[in-house]
Amino acid sequence: MSGLEVTQVLEIMAGVVQVLDRLGVGGLILLVLSGPALVVLAVLFIEYHRSVKQRGENATMLAAMREENARSRDGAAAQLEAYRADTQQLVRDLGANQRATDQYYKDNVELAKNYRRLAEVLQDVVVGNTRALERLIVMLEGRNSVGGWSNG
Repeated sequence: MSGLEVTQVLEIMAGVVQVLDRLGVGGLILLVLSGPALVVLAVLFIEYHRSVKQRGENATMLAAMREENARSRDGAAAQLEAYRADTQQLVRDLGANQRATDQYYKDNVELAKNYRRLAEVLQDVVVGNTRALERLIVMLEGRNSVGGWSNG
């Protein structure tokens, strides 16, 4: 260090000594005891500013979560509405198919009734034809015996 620097350091030290002399012994004790209190106050001040910052971040995160929740609800509502529409369409289609199936069975019942009537009519025709053939055979046999036709 140069002589000028040493002189400046001594002047600064002399100023500090004068301040300490003016404080006295009670002031020095108070200054020593106030050091930890100042540290505690500084920590409290820093913690307060950190908590204010954290509250701001928490509020921002809460708003973002609420927005995401609203979007999720809207998406779920849209999916639910699509599901409802699809389900209603399926129920309508099922009802239409059920009505068609009912009509199919009704038509089959009517068809079976018609087949039965047709079978009864055909039975009458067959019975009538059989009787007619029997009478024809009887008539032919009667002619054969009267008219002299023989098989031999």
